[in-house]
Amino acid sequence: MLVGPRSAPASDLLDLNATHVQLAVHGGTALVSYRAKSAIRHVLVWGAINALTPDSGQPQARFKHDYSGGLRSLHRAAWVSFVDECLPYDGPTLAYFVTGCKARDGSYWAVQRWQRNLPHRGW
Repeated sequence: MLVGPRSAPASDLLDLNATHVQLAVHGGTALVSYRAKSAIRHVLVWGAINALTPDSGQPQARFKHDYSGGLRSLHRAAWVSFVDECLPYDGPTLAYFVTGCKARDGSYWAVQRWQRNLPHRGW
């Protein structure tokens, strides 16, 4: 499962075999809630603004993650009272799209499901 903001090609792996995926965005932070490994998880994701294309040769902007739902980064369970400001997703068509939204600042956030570690060309 990957998350990405804006039109920049930033993305990060959050977990494997996630189900019941939900996305909420407030300001420049996304809350991704899902079920994986028999547990419900709430992950705050932020950063990676103005990411570069992967082949640019420059250091890539990276997302920051808080897998505690805010306890580690904000010292409170932010997922409990997270205010979702998502508007309907009207961005470009994405492969393996699960859910997405347009934030009030015009940035796009999306969750995609990928098959990892396939042999060359997927065979």
